[in-house]
Amino acid sequence: MINNTETYTQTTAQPYAQQYTERTYTAAEVAAEHGVSDATVRNRWFDWLLKVAPERLLKEGKSYTQLASDLFASFAPVDKKERHAWVTKTSPLKVI
Repeated sequence: MINNTETYTQTTAQPYAQQYTERTYTAAEVAAEHGVSDATVRNRWFDWLLKVAPERLLKEGKSYTQLASDLFASFAPVDKKERHAWVTKTSPLKVI
């Protein structure tokens, strides 16, 4: 029975991992979606995302991953005064 579970895990987990990282976004795309400049995405918002997840999960080359896009969407409506709380609330996403 254990072998069946192992096979199931290997065959089902991989497609989801690949699917999650296939789509990437430029800073301009993220910026347009949230009504800010691409410089804000690159120079301000991304620094906040780095407090939540490692860069290797957020960027592929110069583009942002789906995870980064999801985090940008979560971060965008956060008031400037609440950003530290957002990091604390979102921090369990950290992966080493």
